[in-house]
Amino acid sequence: MASHETVSSPAWDYLPGLLELVEQGLEPVDLASRDFIAPQVRSTGLAGRDLTPVELSRLERVWNWLRGFRRDATLCEREPIWVPLAEIWAAPPGKAEFTYTSSHQQELRAEITVFSAAGLGGASKQKLSSAVKLTAGQSGVAYDTRAFLTVYKYTQASTSEVLHRVDVDCAGEVGEFRSRNLSPNQHPFAKRTPTEAQLRKGGYVVSRLERCADRGESTDVTLKDETIGSWKFEVASSIASIPLPFKLGATCENTTSFETKFTLPGGHDYAFCTERGERPLVPLCVALAGG
Repeated sequence: MASHETVSSPAWDYLPGLLELVEQGLEPVDLASRDFIAPQVRSTGLAGRDLTPVELSRLERVWNWLRGFRRDATLCEREPIWVPLAEIWAAPPGKAEFTYTSSHQQELRAEITVFSAAGLGGASKQKLSSAVKLTAGQSGVAYDTRAFLTVYKYTQASTSEVLHRVDVDCAGEVGEFRSRNLSPNQHPFAKRTPTEAQLRKGGYVVSRLERCADRGESTDVTLKDETIGSWKFEVASSIASIPLPFKLGATCENTTSFETKFTLPGGHDYAFCTERGERPLVPLCVALAGG
């Protein structure tokens, strides 16, 4: 089940990437007063006037490497894709409720940014300005936003090395969102009940454990993360000339109003976890073996 309360519908803003800026004939010193996207320079992606000396040194090294590349083809232009924002899974037969509201004063600058994980293309960002509630039960629930990809091919003249500039170019578009059901078979642990050790060995980071094995009734747990959300995903394309899938990244910054309430049935222990290196908006809830 999903409900939406739209406050406004701000348009996406575009941030140029490094290949585009090099192509414009700019130098690193020219970027002191503007924002751009550079995941190889700053791990969260966004860069600009507040670069540290270490980040500026990284920028100059990448800049010198990119100087010899020239654009020689446009592979696709503004191809629509869906960007995953959140996946919500309940612990059967319980439920999970994901909510976001921008009604608080500190939420006025909350925004989502989508960019190429390779770090050479442009990005788009949008302020979050709506209230959303999603409820998962037997099926999971996903929440996505529409974005647009433009892909250019670049070649280095002396070495014939090829790079692809992947721009997430949503400039001027208003927010478009969708919610959809996820089959229980799509749950990462649909066919097995892992132990805590197996989760960690399988590349998951456990952030919280709830011991409910000795309880007959359900337990309600509400999780709220005030750190920057950051995750990666792959997109496929129907364009035969593009060597996809491309890996894209997304960050969600300046927000403290994402909450997920889990109703955990008694008789099991539970782990809340994420894949190593990822910080999704909603952690995965897994019933543990031996509970």
